[in-house]
Amino acid sequence: MTTRRIPRPPVCGGETAEGRTRWRNDLFGYWQICDARVCRRRRGCAGDAQACFSRYWWLTPEALKVEYRALVRAVCDGLSGQDALRAAKAEVERSAEHIARVDAEVTERIRREDAANAAS
Repeated sequence: MTTRRIPRPPVCGGETAEGRTRWRNDLFGYWQICDARVCRRRRGCAGDAQACFSRYWWLTPEALKVEYRALVRAVCDGLSGQDALRAAKAEVERSAEHIARVDAEVTERIRREDAANAAS
């Protein structure tokens, strides 16, 4: 059985900030909900990467954010792909209370915005 290799995130290299943002936007699939038709055609971030990130990052589930941050940290610290995944999963488990609290806050914010939009 072969193990799947996890590509090294660009944040560990010397790539540009815009390139890292595009990579992160693609990782989270923002292009699928982006208003820019060029992103959907390309099946990846092709528009204003920072604006897209700012628009959608707050909607990303907190567990994915925690796992992403921990995975990037672990890979940059030199852990193998599998060890980095294990470390990221452990961080998600340790952060369960934080994740639940943040997700509840985001859900409430969405509910309030929907109610305000319905009232106007």
